[in-house]
Order: sequence, then structure tokens, then C-alpha cells
Amino acid sequence: MQEKKEYSIIGEVKIGTDEYRDLIESVKEAEKNYSDTLSRLWKEQERADKAEKERNIFKNERDKYFAFINSSEEIKTKYKLFLAEEKINEMEDNKL
Repeated sequence: MQEKKEYSIIGEVKIGTDEYRDLIESVKEAEKNYSDTLSRLWKEQERADKAEKERNIFKNERDKYFAFINSSEEIKTKYKLFLAEEKINEMEDNKL
């Protein structure tokens, strides 16, 4: 609930009904724009939070793979051979 505003100068302003309607509509449109923007902001924040959680999951999995690959020289050598074969296949695919 909004507090009642106290103004230091109380007076009277005369404007036409069309100008008054425009003022009210402008306020309502600004409120709607604010609400829409806030809604989009929340959705983007939720999307960013989800992406960060997924990134952390993938980073943890990647770290496990790196630890496994680096656990022995034989596995490191096999991985390097795998990468070399992938590169050769990629180069051959690009020639086609």
C-alpha cells in the first residue's frame, strides 16, 4: 500500500481532459514498460543462472577427463594419437 504523500504547496492546476488523459495513459504505459522490462530481466537472470550451473557441471566433468588423461603416459600418448587422427580426418573431410 502506498503512503499518502504530503506536499508543501497545495494549489490548483487546470488542464484539459485530453491532456489529463494523456498524462494518465503515459504513467500507465511507463508502469507497464517497467513491469515488462523487470520481467525480461528476471528471465535473463534465470537463464544466466541456469547456464552458469551447467557450465560448472561441464567444467567438473572436463577436469575429471583431464585428470584421467594425465594419470598415465600411456593414456596421454593414446589421447595425442586420437587427436592427430581426428585432425587428419578433418583435413581429409575439408578436401572433399
